[in-house]
Amino acid sequence: MSIDALVAPLALVMTSQREAIGELFEARRLLEPAIAALAASRATPEEVQEMERILDDQAREVAAGRTGLAQDAAFHTAIGTAAHNRAITRIVHAIMDLLTQSREESLNTPGRPTRSHQDHRRILQAIARRNAAAARQAMLDHIVAVEGLVHGRTPERGEGGRRAGA
Repeated sequence: MSIDALVAPLALVMTSQREAIGELFEARRLLEPAIAALAASRATPEEVQEMERILDDQAREVAAGRTGLAQDAAFHTAIGTAAHNRAITRIVHAIMDLLTQSREESLNTPGRPTRSHQDHRRILQAIARRNAAAARQAMLDHIVAVEGLVHGRTPERGEGGRRAGA
């Protein structure tokens, strides 16, 4: 069997997987900032407290040298729940399921768990302050940073569509 016969199907799978991941991040860039903005408007004090608890757990996991994968997913799910829209909650659950592999990969990148936790704190601060615009921007910045890592780029904070000084 020739090498080309082995490589061609593998290249096709890798390309389609890369495209699928790219499409998922495109969906996340469109949906999750808007969901974070809704959560900033609608989250109850108890929901904000639950997000805080999740991030405290994530901080302990990261400090212990682990990825905080479960807390990462739980935080994004909690934001979806705080939007108080059942359709959005279902969409967030579906996206989280689809992102399991890319989340594991990005959280195993050196420094990523700490950065993810910092991004999550920024998102939660905006939600707790009921600042929908800041929640939207913080979530967009977070997704762009994660996407860059998954694709092997390291975007700087603020590349989520906000110009420096804006």
